[in-house]
Amino acid sequence: MLKVLLRGSALTVSLICAAAMPATAGMASANDKTPALSAPVQLAEAKEKAEKKGAETKGAEKKNDGPMVGLVTLKEALADKVLGKKDAPITILAFESLSCPHCQSFHIGALPTIKKEYIETGKAKIVFHTVFGGVRAQFATMLARCVPDDRHFAMIELLFRNQAKWTRAGNADELFAQLKPVARLVGMNDAQFKSCMDSKELYRGLSRMRDELDAKYKIRSTPTFVINGKRLIGAQPFSEFDKLMKPMIKAELSGAK
Repeated sequence: MLKVLLRGSALTVSLICAAAMPATAGMASANDKTPALSAPVQLAEAKEKAEKKGAETKGAEKKNDGPMVGLVTLKEALADKVLGKKDAPITILAFESLSCPHCQSFHIGALPTIKKEYIETGKAKIVFHTVFGGVRAQFATMLARCVPDDRHFAMIELLFRNQAKWTRAGNADELFAQLKPVARLVGMNDAQFKSCMDSKELYRGLSRMRDELDAKYKIRSTPTFVINGKRLIGAQPFSEFDKLMKPMIKAELSGAK
């Protein structure tokens, strides 16, 4: 399936990757040297968890959660990916493409401070929807979805770190060659990698998710953020997120009194 989808016009990215900031603001482009991202992957921990997950495979399939794709069940792969406490008063919906350099810029720039000031303090949570972009981005998203939730965000960072490499793949063999080493870093063996990349159910499920999100939120560029119903477009600095969320926190505290 992958080789068929990588032919011809299927490689075209359908959305604009939006900076929404002046060019002088230091936004990354596909040709820029990628800065190092935070949260280095702990390989020993990843492999240990992967082995444990493999031992639980038969039991997981008996729970009717669907076939295994990579290290997780299909149901787990298609579940929302949330960073933060579920009962946080602010919900940030992040619509991204893993092939978008300005999405990468958000993860390098504003996201670490958002985590520190809002996520880790329980004020906000982020629901990541990285289902937009072209076919390369779609398969990169599939790979990120094929690992347990506690490794998902580390995988996202790895994919952004290596974005300049895998986004230039001209065919299936080149794409596999770039994505497979990333999969191995979180303990995925070749058979598990293949089960992830070959899963028609996962590909179709993510495509349906993209279409439903687009119909509901009218996403025209990435990254786009919807924060408690208010929209913010582009790789904005932390100050813009802070400006939008501070009044929300104040309103929440006032309502709690």
